[in-house]
Amino acid sequence: MKKPVKCVKAIPYQDILDIKEVLERMKSLEKALLLLNDFFSDQNIPVNKKKIIRDYYACGKIYHSYFKEMENMLNILEKQICVLTEKQSISC
Repeated sequence: MKKPVKCVKAIPYQDILDIKEVLERMKSLEKALLLLNDFFSDQNIPVNKKKIIRDYYACGKIYHSYFKEMENMLNILEKQICVLTEKQSISC
């Protein structure tokens, strides 16, 4: 019995570079996530209320901008993947 031959889609190199660029942008947000992680995992007792209020506002702004950027990048990736899946297959 012969194994079925799988066809591969023709994917232009530029499409691969576009996806790589979005992934690099997502990776660049890693430091902001680490900062937010430090803030929310702080278990110091006694609690410094003034510091928490000051840091909460800053972390809220970071989170909001991060969330909008991540949502935008996920939409871009979703569109790029849809385009790639619709590409013509290479004949077997």
